[in-house]
Amino acid sequence: MEYIKAGRNVRPILIFENGILLPPIYFDHLRPGKGFINFNDIKTINIERISVISENQSKNVVYLWRNAPGYIVIVLHNGKKMRCYKTPTRINSISTVLLKMGFQVNDDGIGTGTEILYENKIIIKTRTI
Repeated sequence: MEYIKAGRNVRPILIFENGILLPPIYFDHLRPGKGFINFNDIKTINIERISVISENQSKNVVYLWRNAPGYIVIVLHNGKKMRCYKTPTRINSISTVLLKMGFQVNDDGIGTGTEILYENKIIIKTRTI
């Protein structure tokens, strides 16, 4: 179970025609590329599916996704792996853009999984997307 709160997930991933800019965190801003990955350096792009809890504006409202895309793993030719956590809907959007650009995106599931909305610890809505 992952709890999305801070880190790379709160900053946008920018996709350009020649590469992807992952939001720099920690010491990434000191590195030469500052988080930019050239498409020629990418070996594979994988979507990892997990269960995700995400808070809404109110502390009483919580979203739970099961079998949802939890993060993107970009594997480079040099063996380095770059992970970036995002919400399931955002990861779906990113993978759609990468597929349209001609990349093979490895994903074991379809869509955003099952979304469950809790309000005051009571299930309000369940849907599979």
